[in-house]
Amino acid sequence: MQSRFFISGLLFTFTSLIFLTSTIRHNDDNLHHEGMYIGKTMEITIGDKTIETYNYLRFYEDGTVICQSVSGYDPASVGLWFHTGEGGKYERKGQYQLNGKELFFEVNNDGTPDKELEGPRVDSYRGEIVNSNAINLKLTYSGGTETESTYAFVFDKE
Repeated sequence: MQSRFFISGLLFTFTSLIFLTSTIRHNDDNLHHEGMYIGKTMEITIGDKTIETYNYLRFYEDGTVICQSVSGYDPASVGLWFHTGEGGKYERKGQYQLNGKELFFEVNNDGTPDKELEGPRVDSYRGEIVNSNAINLKLTYSGGTETESTYAFVFDKE
């Protein structure tokens, strides 16, 4: 009888370890949903002043992705308003596809105030998850301009 409990306990421990190991490994291949990814996408010099543009991305578990370009690196401030909930703002939205570590999505400005200002826009992203805190993406803007950036994950409380 004791050996049956011992074997059951051993089997439970072994199964738990396999589950935890696979979960950890699985998380390394997935996107975070509890924060933002930020990549520097542009640098413009006007006279003696340089303006850096950062592209913020937020991924949701339902496959939704939103993006916003901002002329500055300020995750604490941007995180307050960059979301899909009530009072949230973003310039483009779409659905992402994840195949292993490969990531693809297109975002557009349908249903946003930006569409009235700039006309219809669709930007395409293609790349891969580097590790649990970084993704490399090639961004192709509506006009055809391309840029490649590494996006670093920043945790926030949406």
